[in-house]
Amino acid sequence: MQHNFAENKSELKFTLEAMTKCAADCAGCGLPPEVKARQNFWTPEQLQKVSKFINLYVQVMKEKINLSQVNITLGQGDFFQLKEKEVRSVMDFLNYIEHKHLSTFITASAITNYEFMKKSVDFFHGLSIENQKALLVEIVLDSSKLMDDRMNALYKKNISYIVEKFGLIEFAINVGEDTLKNITPKSLHDFMLENSLPFIAVNSIVSKYNQEQMKNSWTGIIDWLKGVVEHNQQNYNVEFSTLFTRKLDINQSYVSSLQNDLYKISDLLRREIFISHDGDIAFQQNGLGAVGLSSRNGFSDLMNIFNSEFDLDDIRRVVDKYSVTVSKKIFSEFTKHDSCAECQYRPICHTSAIAPLISTLANEKDMDSSCPVGIKSLIEKIETNKNFYHGKGLIYAQKDFASQSLCIDDLEAIKYKNCNENIDLGVFKAN
Repeated sequence: MQHNFAENKSELKFTLEAMTKCAADCAGCGLPPEVKARQNFWTPEQLQKVSKFINLYVQVMKEKINLSQVNITLGQGDFFQLKEKEVRSVMDFLNYIEHKHLSTFITASAITNYEFMKKSVDFFHGLSIENQKALLVEIVLDSSKLMDDRMNALYKKNISYIVEKFGLIEFAINVGEDTLKNITPKSLHDFMLENSLPFIAVNSIVSKYNQEQMKNSWTGIIDWLKGVVEHNQQNYNVEFSTLFTRKLDINQSYVSSLQNDLYKISDLLRREIFISHDGDIAFQQNGLGAVGLSSRNGFSDLMNIFNSEFDLDDIRRVVDKYSVTVSKKIFSEFTKHDSCAECQYRPICHTSAIAPLISTLANEKDMDSSCPVGIKSLIEKIETNKNFYHGKGLIYAQKDFASQSLCIDDLEAIKYKNCNENIDLGVFKAN
């Protein structure tokens, strides 16, 4: 899940790599091949350690901010492939989280057998009602299957049923070398329009595990992403476009300095946490997806919660000390390249997961004369293209919990409240 909720001053976001089994096979997936090959889900003991970490982290952050919302993304695989006892352990885990306002996203592929998926959706939905836990579903689209007529029909059938049960859902696509071969930006645009989809997260995650293939495809990926921006004519929300647009707006009045930049990076870092399948903790940033700043992409893991005990002092160390250390590491990545020194977009890149791209993709010689990873041309395309869908509110809610609707205005703030009826929900709406 790639929502940029944590930039709101009173919210925390946790992305959990809890599930590795998935029917999709995306080259741009953030899961390392060895982890994905396990095809498994966290044990109840591991889930209990994660809930302990989250509760302690929330406790520490409450000392620093007026915390209103905790957002948890349970990823990265297909949660509708869980066994019934594992679904129960998900609910037990959510019941352990000690915060009143909790929003939970689960990921799914929606390309498994319809009857199998229907049974799983029914079970998940029933337990969510029983436990009074609203779930928000993200469908990750596989580009190799999206353009196949038979699989496309299965997508629509499965998605319709998930919507029938849960209300509004969202969509994502992981962009890699396979995407360039399988689907054009125009074809993705047509798919969004044909299905009246209001939102899509377009992600491209680079790590040491896929950096060679991504490096070979990166220029094409940047061009593909620019095509996505160009084709969108206010019909739906493309997350990275909205994210960078909001940051461009903020950047107009922002005064960049070493002190300001380091404070801003650190302040945002501690509001987003990534937990790997092996229990490694890392800070997270959002750019072309939600990216954990970890040993996978040139950074260091902060601690491991599966292999050792931890307490409030350990969490305070992460919040107070490590956030500063990682901020300096991020800042240093941009000092290695002359093209970044005077770039007007550098403050935006500081907080948009561009540093791990530089760490994994950049050579001593920049990809082009103006940017070490070619991201500048994408930001320029976003800045000059005024047509894409931006600024309209969406409601994310499991339809059974209408009183707990999650209102997202411009993807910036998420709060429990009764939403205005005039907000445009698109076709997939909470009834």
